[in-house]
Amino acid sequence: MSNHEIVLYHSPQTRGTGVMYLLEELGVPYELKVLDRSKGENRSPEFLALNPLGKFPTIVHNDTVITEQVACYIYLADLFLEKGWAPGLNDLKRGAYLRWMAYQGSSFEPAMIDRAFEREPIDPVQLPYGVSVHSKAFCRPGEFDPTVTLYFPTRGYAYEKASHPRTMASPYRPAA
Repeated sequence: MSNHEIVLYHSPQTRGTGVMYLLEELGVPYELKVLDRSKGENRSPEFLALNPLGKFPTIVHNDTVITEQVACYIYLADLFLEKGWAPGLNDLKRGAYLRWMAYQGSSFEPAMIDRAFEREPIDPVQLPYGVSVHSKAFCRPGEFDPTVTLYFPTRGYAYEKASHPRTMASPYRPAA
């Protein structure tokens, strides 16, 4: 593995799908290693040495192992900052960006899973993700639309049947 090679360990129908799409959108070279969960390949001693939880996605870059979907998104967007998928460390929009990235894994995705599995609505006071899936109150006036920023994590995952366009956008990506 060269010093700049990214290796993505992936299994279909996992959170690794969004990371794979992000790598494609970034247009950077990477090696894809697909493991078959039905054969227990994610429980092999070799893979568990990288990720003791045996989960996807798992990225290896320069001998650094990055796991967890949102951590992989942030790592890759920061690594290739010039591609425009994230604000820089000193950008005033960085705080809102990080908030929405954390929101993706802790609130947005669970809400989409509930909706995808057609779970019965519960009292909003009891919702673990704070607002109804049907709510439009995702951001404050003047903030970027999180559905744009949070789009790439869910494309191709549990809520693929949503009517999203097949192209991606970022408030930080330079106009083509």
